[in-house]
Amino acid sequence: MTYTGSETDVEANNRRSSSFANRNPNNYVTPRILSNAIIYTYMKKGMKISKEAADSIASQAMAFFGFENECLDNYLENEDRQNMYLLEDLGLVKVESDLVYLSDGTSWRISKFLLNKNKIINFGNRLDELVNDPHFIYNSLDNHIWHRKDEKSL
Repeated sequence: MTYTGSETDVEANNRRSSSFANRNPNNYVTPRILSNAIIYTYMKKGMKISKEAADSIASQAMAFFGFENECLDNYLENEDRQNMYLLEDLGLVKVESDLVYLSDGTSWRISKFLLNKNKIINFGNRLDELVNDPHFIYNSLDNHIWHRKDEKSL
């Protein structure tokens, strides 16, 4: 629906608000979805990461991305950059560089991190499905859980 010029400011605002509310929220990367994707990717590699550690990495990364899909490397401190490279190793972030030539003839390399949005959303949603699967719950328990303490060797 386009603005016709006959609607009031309130009507126009309501139209914009309702169209925003009708957007699929699954198209956005949130810290929770990124955290789930980190955990899922670790699990796929046969490694473990705590929920707290994944949440910390996700929150820190999303603080730089905000509502965008890219973040300039220049904004990052060393610790932040290490987290971005960790996310790159997991395949959740891509690094892209551009070479810009300045007026004095020198070149300047601009590096940026890009969210692998589709993969993050896909993996983030898969973890939610996986955690609700009874097989996952039983398989995630250590073997010593299945042995009774009062059981005698036969």
